Amino acid sequence: MLCLWSSSRLLGVACRGVSTVGSQVVWRTLAHRPPFLLVDAVEEHEIGVALRGVKHVVASDVEDGAGAGVLSAAKTLEGAGQSACILVKHIDGLEDSLPVFAGFQNIVYHPNGKLPPLGSTVVYDIVLETIKGARFGLVSATVTDAADPATVYLSGQLQFGFLRT
Repeated sequence: MLCLWSSSRLLGVACRGVSTVGSQVVWRTLAHRPPFLLVDAVEEHEIGVALRGVKHVVASDVEDGAGAGVLSAAKTLEGAGQSACILVKHIDGLEDSLPVFAGFQNIVYHPNGKLPPLGSTVVYDIVLETIKGARFGLVSATVTDAADPATVYLSGQLQFGFLRT
């Protein structure tokens, strides 16, 4: 069953099969704000299992200088980390925790160094692999282009920890 969020009291959104959640709900979930917020919406969210987030690359997101006109590799990775935090934030028992992107392993970028260009829509597919004692966890992440899902900008595993709030 696809649900938006595990706790309607947390976000004021009922758990139902609606497919897209906009930026207002994302803003209530993450502490980040533009230009550091790199998830615009959530398209799908199966509580405790998987999440699909999206980012529309606009002028304020792209890097200046060499490689101008693209979302940087660091921001692409950070957007995947923010999507992972949204996924784990809504697992029962973890609603009062602050998930923190803590590291990564086995990260592979596009073989030709291709990064998301201005005007593109980036898709973050996040799948929960493990949570250990409500303290640490691991997700797998794949970042693709919405217009061409065969274009994989990044794939690998992201680690996170929890801070009690």
